[in-house]
Amino acid sequence: RQPLRAGLSPALLTAVEETLAQGGQVLLFLNRRGYASSLQCHDCGWVAGCDHCDARLTVHRRRKRLQCHHCGARKPLPAACPACGGGQLLAAGLGTEQTEEFLAAALPHWPLHRVDSDAIDSPAAMESLLAEVGRGEPCILLGTQMLTKGHHFPAVALVGVVDCDALLFAGDLRGEERLAQLLTQVAGRAGRAGRPGRMLLQSHYPDHPLLRAILEQPYGEVAAALLARRAEAGLPPLGQLALVRADSPRAGEGERFLAALRRGAEAALPSASQLVGPLPSALPRRAGRYRDQLLCLCPDRASGSRAAAALVRAGEALRPPGGLNWFIEIDPLETL
Repeated sequence: RQPLRAGLSPALLTAVEETLAQGGQVLLFLNRRGYASSLQCHDCGWVAGCDHCDARLTVHRRRKRLQCHHCGARKPLPAACPACGGGQLLAAGLGTEQTEEFLAAALPHWPLHRVDSDAIDSPAAMESLLAEVGRGEPCILLGTQMLTKGHHFPAVALVGVVDCDALLFAGDLRGEERLAQLLTQVAGRAGRAGRPGRMLLQSHYPDHPLLRAILEQPYGEVAAALLARRAEAGLPPLGQLALVRADSPRAGEGERFLAALRRGAEAALPSASQLVGPLPSALPRRAGRYRDQLLCLCPDRASGSRAAAALVRAGEALRPPGGLNWFIEIDPLETL
């Protein structure tokens, strides 16, 4: 356990300084833009929330605003609590702006580039950054997943993953697979062009089996182990998952529609299929629409196809209220 300053441990900060002093470039990965993930009143406990989503607003201090990262809604950054008038507003959580601010003060003599959709807002801005970094001079690259998507940084000698835990406990069906792919991709940024490189991961759970596997085994072995666990549970790609989603501007309508769809489909479903729901989505309200889902898991592709057809027929036999949308995804990439 090490104390963190703007998300950085002393060990990671020391590694950054050493790498820069040796002439290498540093890439710090933090997949959370903004300054802080929420704004809270210390006096009354008020938390800034989106008017259109069941989500907290992210603090963007440089632009002096609060922003929803789900629907894009924006509000001015308040000087006092709108609930009680108190002046003790606390920015909680971490974002790239906050880590950038700390690094600029802690390491003022080294060039620092923040790479996220707020700082790099056009292809021309990205091209300019790539040209500057491509000269190979020591610098720090701090950013989100934008940094990992196919860009070539041959002089990067150190990659630091600031917060593994947000990815480790994402809660999605494919979350572990996505984490393994992402860390493998991020690690590939270091040690290119024949230069030695290393990657440091920060986590409160360094002995987590998945992290140990990613660090100690080739990606192929990690993927094979995840696939075996999926097979035991009957999950895709061996089993088949049909996810029926419904959203409406009125609360409760999606749930009622999916409940009726379930009743209409159950008799025609294969005997081995399992139905779960209807349930609210992980983000129940987004952009003013209430979201619900119904899951149908089948042990193989053949029964999955029959189940999906039965669900479609049941849905088409209903008359959804105006404004309600519904659709079916087969083996969805995200289940949240």
